[in-house]
Amino acid sequence: MNRLSRLWKRSLRRLGLRGKDCRGARTKRKRRLFLESLEARQLLAVVTGTAADDVFRIDLDRGEYRLNHGPWQRLTSAVSFDGQGGTDTVHVVGTSEDETATLGPSEGTIVSGGFAHTFTNVEQVVLRG
Repeated sequence: MNRLSRLWKRSLRRLGLRGKDCRGARTKRKRRLFLESLEARQLLAVVTGTAADDVFRIDLDRGEYRLNHGPWQRLTSAVSFDGQGGTDTVHVVGTSEDETATLGPSEGTIVSGGFAHTFTNVEQVVLRG
C-alpha cells in the first residue's frame, strides 16, 4: 500500500467515511475539502475540466501531464482529474515498469511509481503501455 493510499484511508476515517462512500453526491463537499487539503500539502494535483470537451493527457514515461493544449506540467505528485461537462477523454502513456489500471463507467485509477492518478466524469480512456 503506497503512502497516498494510507493517507486517503486514514483521512476518510477521520471524516467518518469509507472509500465507497465518496462516490455519492452527499459526500461531494467532504470529498472536495479532503482533496483541497491534499492539494495544499502538495500530495495531490487537482485538475478540473471545462464544460466543453476536454482532453487530459498524462505521460507517465516523461513524468508530465496537461489539459487540452495547455503547457505540460511536471508530475511531482498524484493527479486527480475531474472532466466536468462535455465529452472528456483521458490519454495515458505508461512506462516500461508495471502500472495498474482500474476502470469504471465514468472513472478510473492508474497506479504508477507509488502514485494513484484518478479521473472522474470521463467518457473515454486511451491507454498506451
